[in-house]
Amino acid sequence: MTVDLVDSTTAISASPGTRMMEMMRDSAAPIRPLTERLGGTVIKFTGDGYLVTFPSATSALHAATEIIQLFDSRGNGPAGDLKECRIALNTCDVISYETDVLGEGVVVAARMEKYVPVNSVYVTAAVRNVAKSSEFDFIRVDDLVLKGLPEPVAVYRLITE
Repeated sequence: MTVDLVDSTTAISASPGTRMMEMMRDSAAPIRPLTERLGGTVIKFTGDGYLVTFPSATSALHAATEIIQLFDSRGNGPAGDLKECRIALNTCDVISYETDVLGEGVVVAARMEKYVPVNSVYVTAAVRNVAKSSEFDFIRVDDLVLKGLPEPVAVYRLITE
């Protein structure tokens, strides 16, 4: 799972240090315990998002749904608040390397993320196919051509309402 805090670079660069810390505490900090509660392992915080692995697609989808609901509940806060995120999920084999994970599957999620509308979750067909189907609904988005990959990737949007 990749989670991107939308427009965080702009908001952080325009804020004094104390306000920047408040934004991170309010926006980024809740993601770690939420994902860990659902079995996720935070691989890294990137400064404007997270890379998280899960033992199952179903756990990752539940976490993604809760993160979107968290951001949707924020409404229109003060200017500069981080109120939007994008989440991309892929199910794949990864290789642990030092404190990171590597592999084509990580690349797919990272490249797919830029196509995700705000406060939405895009998943690959692999995620959709292995998730507990009775718990989730998806809408087909498209086949995305992602840089460096030989074949287009079938993408679905997770219904989070």
